Amino acid sequence: MDASKPTAYIDMSGNRRVLAAVHGHFGENLVNSCSVGITHREARTGPDPATLPGARPTLFFAPDQVRKRNEDWGPVRFKQNLGAAWGAFLGAVDEWVNILEAPAPGRLEPVYQTVLGGAAPNEAHVLVN
Repeated sequence: MDASKPTAYIDMSGNRRVLAAVHGHFGENLVNSCSVGITHREARTGPDPATLPGARPTLFFAPDQVRKRNEDWGPVRFKQNLGAAWGAFLGAVDEWVNILEAPAPGRLEPVYQTVLGGAAPNEAHVLVN
């Protein structure tokens, strides 16, 4: 990727080595570095994020955003905006996500292995009792 362009990084993995590599590559052109996940718990060792070049890594935590939006908009407007956004999201999701529902008893292990092995990104596995 072109390191001369302003770039934002959304980190789902929590892998500090990848984080350091991204910051090292983009340097001061990394204008936003936001952590939203930690799928690679085993890779949490590495450079202190505060010492990396570019934007200081931040953590996106949904409850903090809910609190902020309630303060910004008030609870009534927050509820209206959330409802509108959620409705639009659900409409869009129906177009590209295939929900695969299966009975939970006896299916947890096979579904877990499928996801672990690389489930298709447009598949949502739901186990029901």
